[in-house]
Amino acid sequence: GQWLAAFINPQNSNDLILRIAASSDPGSWTEIPGGPIFPGTFSSWGRTLNGLVYADGKWFLFGWLANVGGDQTLWVSEDDGVTWINRSPAGVESPVPSVNSFASGGGVWVVTTDQGRVLRSADSGLTWSSTSFSGSPNFVGLSYGNNRFVLAAADGTVWSSTDGAASWVQQLAPYRDWETNPFKV
Repeated sequence: GQWLAAFINPQNSNDLILRIAASSDPGSWTEIPGGPIFPGTFSSWGRTLNGLVYADGKWFLFGWLANVGGDQTLWVSEDDGVTWINRSPAGVESPVPSVNSFASGGGVWVVTTDQGRVLRSADSGLTWSSTSFSGSPNFVGLSYGNNRFVLAAADGTVWSSTDGAASWVQQLAPYRDWETNPFKV
């Protein structure tokens, strides 16, 4: 298999362009030919990279990448990082939300946003729908396994879905000392 890494050139502080590198051996990395995938200045106020995940035979890069042809928060590559397609959850919230976490399973993509929302797509990110939760949970973790999506919130609530994130059921939290031991799934 191949691993990918997203990075900013550490050798040149003036080169603040997000780049992608690949490796089949974690001791040797090569920048993917073709240069940066996100041209422009990468600064703390304009762009945040929250994750790079491999799932369902695809790579997913997510965060908040502002002013790159519009707000773009979720990118997908099906060719090991050579090309990327924007699949940001537009049309659900305004402005386009930052994607804080991502999980994929059973043909469904699920993201949590900086606006405290959970969005799902069952058509490879072409359309998105929003799920409502009581209160305003601050989601800190999202995962998929054993045909189940699981969400964790900073207040100690845990939610799960067995129907492709169409509906969620609150579960008992395994641990509630959130001030000193934050919980992630």
